[in-house]
Amino acid sequence: MIVKFHLLSSPIPTKNPHIDYNIDLNEDRFLMRLPPSYTPDKKYGLLVFISPDTDEQQPPRGWNEALDRRNIIFISPLKAGDDVEANRRLGLAIYAAMCTKDRWNIDPKRIYAAGFSGGASIVGQLGFYAPDIFTAGIQICGADFYKPVPQAQGKPLTDDKVPYGLGLADAVPADIDAAKRNFKFTFIVGGKDDQRRGQVLDIVNGGYAKEGFNFTLIDAPTMGHEICPPKRLNQAIDFIENIPPAATTRPTPPTWMAKPFDQWPQLRLTNQLTYSNDSVGYAGSASLFRMPSGVVLAGTARHVLGDTKPQDFSSAIKSWVVFDRDESGDGARMDRLAMDLEAAAKLDILILCPTNQRQRWPMTPLPVRTDPLEIGDAVYLCAIPSDEKSRQTVYRGVIVNVRDDKNLDYNVEGTFKTTGCSGAPVIDEYGQLAAINTGHLLEQTLPGKMQLTCAATSDILSVIKLPPDVKAAPPPAPVARVPATSNTAPAAAVAASPSDQKADAALRAAQLYVDNKMYAMAKTKLQNLIKAYPASEAAKKAKGMLAHLPDDAPNPESQ
Repeated sequence: MIVKFHLLSSPIPTKNPHIDYNIDLNEDRFLMRLPPSYTPDKKYGLLVFISPDTDEQQPPRGWNEALDRRNIIFISPLKAGDDVEANRRLGLAIYAAMCTKDRWNIDPKRIYAAGFSGGASIVGQLGFYAPDIFTAGIQICGADFYKPVPQAQGKPLTDDKVPYGLGLADAVPADIDAAKRNFKFTFIVGGKDDQRRGQVLDIVNGGYAKEGFNFTLIDAPTMGHEICPPKRLNQAIDFIENIPPAATTRPTPPTWMAKPFDQWPQLRLTNQLTYSNDSVGYAGSASLFRMPSGVVLAGTARHVLGDTKPQDFSSAIKSWVVFDRDESGDGARMDRLAMDLEAAAKLDILILCPTNQRQRWPMTPLPVRTDPLEIGDAVYLCAIPSDEKSRQTVYRGVIVNVRDDKNLDYNVEGTFKTTGCSGAPVIDEYGQLAAINTGHLLEQTLPGKMQLTCAATSDILSVIKLPPDVKAAPPPAPVARVPATSNTAPAAAVAASPSDQKADAALRAAQLYVDNKMYAMAKTKLQNLIKAYPASEAAKKAKGMLAHLPDDAPNPESQ
């Protein structure tokens, strides 16, 4: 809401010559938000936000929930952007804090300032010039100091109006001493896309750290030069309020994640649908993931069903198989839905279950992420657009929005055709399945970025409903080892030749067609196998399978 203050009843404790206190409360407006739980008999924190924009329309995206949970009121002076003189912006920030403190029950020890870019510079100045009002500041992608610092990683930019790092050059020893004693500095710096990254690192390391200030530096490598996501805001407030970071246990990323994307294993699968009328279709993408219980499921997007409703799955779909697009390996047959359709009404997902949990999988099932994704988290889309041939492409992205309908928006680097990517796996930086890709946003607002939507596995897990007879496969039996005191040497393992491996893969693919009653395609696959690998064991088995195929299985090549 936009508020207007007509009178400041309590006096400003001390005045600093660097601040303009000639604020006309009859003219100035403030953007304000109270936590929904606000009650006058309880003390609340206060965050004064200094935006680089003149007219901020709402609190930064995603911050409301974080501030509500901590009982912090948000206020931001309007007409206080980067085009306004610094001393007036400082005065507006002080009046925002003091007027709010006059009218609402504010804890004076929890009055903080936060700002982005040019607003971050104002927050830093409040730490030196008004530490009797503000107890801490959060500086996002911006910092200044009162004397030169070594230039190790940064350099002045073309639009800099003051020498590198000297935005506080007018601070006197009394200002510096008060800032050290009474103010906590929190700096949040973005990654390679933050043009101020090098400067902030130099100012923090060569200035605040060297001179003994109370500070912390939060490095957000997935963030650009932008307002920080709630995850980083929470980290900052935790530091300010002396809350130790929560103990978290994260899995060790798999070794393949350190390799170039084109060397990652196959994580994305193709959906093959056989309808009740025996027609066959290929739709979207899928992946396999392993539940904490050990059960393996397949995940894809609901809309790949087309006009078929999920509740009609068993009657409309004769079989559903997920497999690697080049068909060189095993496929996995999905028999039933494994989800509560009513609970999943807002999610464009389809979770499928194979009854046979002992079967070989066309890919190693991914571990599933159980905690929510947050704005700013790095993710990786593993996809094969429809116009590409048998080549999984990985696109790096960042979560940028968590919507009320439980869907998430994320940006990926580069642009590409999204057709065929529905249901593709979205993994996190630990190699876990973190979301299922569900589509793309029609309005693209960031050049060079593809904006997509997904459903997080933390929400998907809550709607999974397994058939009662489906149980996880038992763990594999331990490999027998010869005791060290034995004189018997183990038999040497004989590795299958590459041609035998290809023959076996072709036989499995043919068996997949047989299982789905696609006899014509199975016949062609078997004949090609026998022709290519006539001396293999797979060829012998293929001949036996051919002999037992139904007589009405025509060879498509003869049609």
